[in-house]
Amino acid sequence: MNSLKAVSVGYRVKDLFEDRKTGQFHSVHSHSAYCSIRMRPLLLIHGSVLGGIPFGIGVDMGKGYFKEVGLCRGMRVHISDRSLCIPAADFCIEFGDAKVWYPENNRPAHFSLPRAEANFEQALQLVARMGSGQGLGELSLVLNDLFLEQGNGAEHLNLLCQACFEPLTQLISGIKKNDLAQVENALPCLIGLGIGLTPSMDDLITALISTLYLLCDRLPGGFEFVSAIGERISRLSRSRTTLVSHTNLVYASRGDRFEILDDLIWSILSSSGEDLVEKVGKLISFGATSGTELAIGLLLGMKLALDGGSEMNALSMRPLH
Repeated sequence: MNSLKAVSVGYRVKDLFEDRKTGQFHSVHSHSAYCSIRMRPLLLIHGSVLGGIPFGIGVDMGKGYFKEVGLCRGMRVHISDRSLCIPAADFCIEFGDAKVWYPENNRPAHFSLPRAEANFEQALQLVARMGSGQGLGELSLVLNDLFLEQGNGAEHLNLLCQACFEPLTQLISGIKKNDLAQVENALPCLIGLGIGLTPSMDDLITALISTLYLLCDRLPGGFEFVSAIGERISRLSRSRTTLVSHTNLVYASRGDRFEILDDLIWSILSSSGEDLVEKVGKLISFGATSGTELAIGLLLGMKLALDGGSEMNALSMRPLH
């Protein structure tokens, strides 16, 4: 039997395996595969280049590796304490010795607001220049207009950006004003918008809510308000999007964190330009358009947080969970 050793296991994976010893592959892709375990959210097996993912098992592999070894949608998976075995492919993923990944919480508690604002502007320019122009990528060109009560409109953008422009403006306005009713009215027009495994707007919302959780002390409603938004996102996504996208949204909406997003957030808050270019490039390289859409959602969340505390000279945060 061929085998592959995992290098990391997300801190939520154990919950997925509890009392469940079998599953099947939901889908197989060039850098990842999703496994369905009855009555549980999907488990993600992914390339380690994506960093730690709460519900993921990270492995070192090249592009297309899973398809090369014959993994296919619907194949049965047998789960033990140390491995996932796929008999039909004569293949096993061993994770018993892998490091359990938890988000880093040992970051400094104070940041220079002027540096964070300058890094934010640089990151926005990088995404606009280097990111995908498809999907929601064009929103990077008009990101600041989304924060205006009466935006400049989106007539010159592609049809997908035009479709989301007004409800996204309303969502941002609702977050700024701590108006949960406005947020809840906007979300049904956004969740599931787009096509593919993870519709474009879902990627944006995943990064947005993740960033809001991390920087919730910078928002008028704080942690309680962000949690309420997360609950609405999780509930609404059940019937409005794909199973894969719903899984991403459920974890992000309860505050579970993704390393690839954390790294860029921290880089914007405190790093040098060289590190920022690296972190932006890593994120936007993910998928065809997903990385760019994740980056735009992250930048929207950061702008909300930075603007929310602009009267302060330093960016301070409570200890992270």
